[in-house]
This record gives sequence, structure tokens and C-alpha cells, in this order.
Amino acid sequence: MQKVVLFFMIFGMSVSLLNAQSSDYVKKDSSQIFGKITVVKGVVQIKRAANEPAVSYGPNDIKEFYAGGHLYRPFEYNGEKLFFQQIVSGTVTLYRSKGKFVIEKNGLATEVTRENFREVLLQNSSCEGLSSIPRVSYGRARLKTAVRMLNTDACKLRYFPTPQFGVTVGVGRIGMETGSFRFPEAAQSKFIFPVGIYAELPFYRWPGSSFAVEVAYVSTGYTEYLNKGAVKSAYFDLKTEGAIVPVGLKLSLNRFYLKPFIKTQAVFSYLRLSSRTDIIYSVEQNGTVSFSRQKFVGENCVATGFTIASGIQVPVYDNHAIQVEAKYLSLSGAEANDVEVNLSGIVLSLSYNF
Repeated sequence: MQKVVLFFMIFGMSVSLLNAQSSDYVKKDSSQIFGKITVVKGVVQIKRAANEPAVSYGPNDIKEFYAGGHLYRPFEYNGEKLFFQQIVSGTVTLYRSKGKFVIEKNGLATEVTRENFREVLLQNSSCEGLSSIPRVSYGRARLKTAVRMLNTDACKLRYFPTPQFGVTVGVGRIGMETGSFRFPEAAQSKFIFPVGIYAELPFYRWPGSSFAVEVAYVSTGYTEYLNKGAVKSAYFDLKTEGAIVPVGLKLSLNRFYLKPFIKTQAVFSYLRLSSRTDIIYSVEQNGTVSFSRQKFVGENCVATGFTIASGIQVPVYDNHAIQVEAKYLSLSGAEANDVEVNLSGIVLSLSYNF
């Protein structure tokens, strides 16, 4: 008799311990059944105790179940009832099941497809001034961002982040520092006119942030005249041209019509340095004049640096916008033909995205 009592005590304690440790449950009507849950081919199997058989439930048998930190509810999709995982909760809730999506609001669930997702988002929006949602594209990350924006401020959907591609032109004043045995240690300030293309790919998990990359062509030069000592006339000429590639992070304030932003980027460049040096020497003893010319064919080099920029983006029509920014550019380590070049200065850019 004591063994029987002890058995039931241990059995009851194991059930209680399992239920206390497990937050997974199956909900039928208003009651919840706690236990260990596994899902096999769309069927929920729950095991209340280690020595009990698992009980199976299909989408038509239960209201919801919770497993692995996620809530699942059954919905009908294309005439078939499936379990959908909740991926965004709130007044507007988004559910997903193997690439299929359902949006629920006030107990009304609507199937979401590639063809109707903009209309469904608009129907579940409470923003009176929102007549269309042209920017949102179909996909898990984009729909999650859109539903989160509906739950915070539906009118923010008009500023939904999208990939942007465009062209950019600029003008800047760059300080150019050079030094070698052929070039005097000196610095000159030169204008540059970068021209290029750019792309901005938003991080949908963090609205307002995006990956920004640009490819631009730059060209500048250095000229120095010298008349000192035995050197009666010297002409130093250096040309720097090539591609610079800023890569980094852009943070925008998307709530307003005009979007202020800041950017910080690492810069990688592939430059070509070419130089020429003409020197005339005068030998005072006999009055003869000697002439020396050194011309160096261009050599390629790699330089690195950074940019810090701030600006504002102005929508023009549809998905197009004009972007004005001021950036500080710094490049160092460009070395070829025994000449080292460092560039730094302010660049003003005007961009247009398609």
C-alpha cells in the first residue's frame, strides 16, 4: 500500500513540475492544457507527462497554442485551415506560415497575397490622409515593418523605407598634402567635382536606418613652383584620379515630409597617381645651365579613409527625391612613384534617386 501511495505522489509531483516548468500550452475553448509540444506536419502533439501518450490536435480542434516562445493560431487560407505563427502583435496583428501571411484586426482576419497586400494594409490603417501605399513591397521583413508602423502611427506608412538608387554630383574644396624626395613637403587646396552613383538599402527591422554605398569618380592635381639656391626654376606636377567607394550607415528621421539624416562611412579608393618634375640648375662657376626632367608614368594605389555627412532629403513626386548633403572626406595612404598623397576637405553633393 505504501508503495502505491509513493508511486502516485511521485507521479503527481512529476506532472506538477512539468507543468510549472513548461509555458507551452494548447487552448481549447477557454481552457489551457500545459505540456511539452511538438508540431509534426501541421499537427500539434502535446505531452503532459513523460509517461503519458501525446495527444494530437489539428487546426480545427483548438483556438491557439504557444510553443518555443511563439503564439500560433489557426486561420483559413485558400480554403485550407493552417496554423500561423504570430510575428507582430498589437491592434493589427501579423501571422505567417511558410510564406503565407494573414493580418487580423478587431477579430477579422484577412489573407495577404502579393496581389492584395497594399489594399489590406490600407484597409487596416486608421490614417484618414493615407489614400495609397505605393512604397511597401511584398515580403516578411517589409510586412513586419509596415504592421509595426500601423500599430504606432498609421500615417507613418507614407514614409515607409524603400531601397533607393540614384546619381550624385558634387563640388568640394580638398586639401592635398604631398611629400617625397621629388616633391617638396607642401599642401595645396584644390577643387574637386565628384560624379557617381549610389544605393541605399533599408534595414526593415530598424526603420530609419539603411546601408549606404556610393561609387564616385574624382580627379585633382598638385602644382608647385620653386626658386631657391642653385635651383633657378623647378616645376612639380602631380595628378590624382580614380574611384572612391564610401560604405556605411545612414540614419534618417522619416516622420517628417523633409527627412534630415546623418551618415558615417568608411571609404575605400582605387587611385592612379602620375607625376612630372622639371628642374633647371645653374652652375655659377662657368655660367652653364643644366636641365633635368623626370616624368613618371601613372601607378595605381589603394587608399582608405572615412566620411561624415549630414543633409536633408526632399520628396519630389511618387518615389523620387532630391538629396542635399555636406560631407567631410578624408583619404590617406595613397602612395605611388615614391610620392605619398593625403586628401581631406568638405564636399557638397546633390543626389537624385529613381
